[in-house]
Amino acid sequence: MRSRYKVYTESGVYFITSSVMDWVSILMNDKISSIIIECFKFCQKEKQLFIYGYVIMLNHFHMIIGVEEPEKIPSVVR
Repeated sequence: MRSRYKVYTESGVYFITSSVMDWVSILMNDKISSIIIECFKFCQKEKQLFIYGYVIMLNHFHMIIGVEEPEKIPSVVR
């Protein structure tokens, strides 16, 4: 995931995007998309990630997320 753009707000709600290396269209595969969704569920349960919405595209995904402690965003997303 790129770290070129970093914005920290007091609200603790963030819009993030992550893309597949070289923009290869592998996320259209149902099995791979299911793995991504399971990772989201794991982060919700184990890392206290709030997921307000997400969309999985062919080669990237977008999420609107939140955490109670904004300084933990990098470790949760990693």
